[in-house]
Amino acid sequence: MMQQQPRKRALSLGADPIMNMPHELGGALEDAGELPTSPVLRWSSSSVSSSFSVESPAKRAQVSFDESRPSGASTVELGEQRLSCSSLPEQSTVAAPEQQRQRMVRWWIGRAESCGLKRCQEDRHAIVDLKDAVYCAVFDGHNGTRAAEHARLTLHRHLLEEGAVDRAAWCRAFASCDAELVASGVVDGSTALAALVERSALTVANCGDSRAVLGSGHRSVRLTCDHKPDVASEKARIEAAGGQVAFRGVWRLAVADCPVMLAVSRALGDRQLKTLAAPRNEVLSATPDICDRTLTRNDHFLILATDGLWDALSDQEAVDCVYDVLGDAIKTGRLSEGIIDIAAAALIARATSLRSFDNITAIIVVFQWTAPPARPTARTASASAYRSSRSKKAAGTRASNFATSNYRKLAR
Repeated sequence: MMQQQPRKRALSLGADPIMNMPHELGGALEDAGELPTSPVLRWSSSSVSSSFSVESPAKRAQVSFDESRPSGASTVELGEQRLSCSSLPEQSTVAAPEQQRQRMVRWWIGRAESCGLKRCQEDRHAIVDLKDAVYCAVFDGHNGTRAAEHARLTLHRHLLEEGAVDRAAWCRAFASCDAELVASGVVDGSTALAALVERSALTVANCGDSRAVLGSGHRSVRLTCDHKPDVASEKARIEAAGGQVAFRGVWRLAVADCPVMLAVSRALGDRQLKTLAAPRNEVLSATPDICDRTLTRNDHFLILATDGLWDALSDQEAVDCVYDVLGDAIKTGRLSEGIIDIAAAALIARATSLRSFDNITAIIVVFQWTAPPARPTARTASASAYRSSRSKKAAGTRASNFATSNYRKLAR
């Protein structure tokens, strides 16, 4: 993949920052030693709701969308499983040069999540309004939820503190978040996948096995690399630092005299691995891979999802699933808050039907572009000139008639 020149961009938090916090209830109960029957925070309203249906190859998911809530809320029923989703439409006005002849005037964001067959939901996500930009991130916690929750609340703040955002700023933000987790004594860890959309500039930073995929002209474009221990470059780095890669159901990272074995080669937190004596403290890295891309009119949407989705779906299958739901809306430009939720829920319904039992969180960012200004054809130009000449002739005739009428009145 060709990498473009790094960009520096100054960001500031909007007047009304948006943070999705659907797990605070579940997190509080978990800390108290209790777990709710469903970790999904439900919204209730007495207003009229709309209903939609999503087809999947194996099952049919029923979606209800509450249009009264400002940010939108919906619930998907798939058999006995309930998925929650909400959408956050954001608007950005772009002052693109005339020669570009394309502008992204609005983005729409939807998300869905599922606990799967696990005891609790360890995924977290964040969506933050940054005035002329938007920050979206998904975090897949392991061995607990505290690391994912901390990263959800602080990673974007560390990024904002950097001022100008470039590759080095992203790396420092991840390093600061990781250092806080290690110093706090939290023993669990989390992967982190974050995306920043500013006008037509997209930056994706990934640490772990979550994945970002772009839907571009009905083709999938992967923007991240899965950080798995069996990847050749990751395995070489682990072994150089004194670690091992062993197969225990899946390929896992291991260090002698440490009980922790992870199925990812990069993550935030995991204090037991990062407090080992050098160089073994470098076995598990918190350094993200970063991808910069300038969006074009062929880029229709971005999918950010945890590994539970990608365990069951390929990149192209996920993109096709979203196009099945959003295809007509993207063509006509008639996007709405609820339909993005439906697309995210359809992804999870499809993965679940293919026997993905892990936690899944999916965020979809849809880019809405203005139509390029039409160039006048020769026929259009001649018709315009003809109408102009007729208008001038009519104006001249009216002026002549007015002058003649006044002359006759004076002659009398």
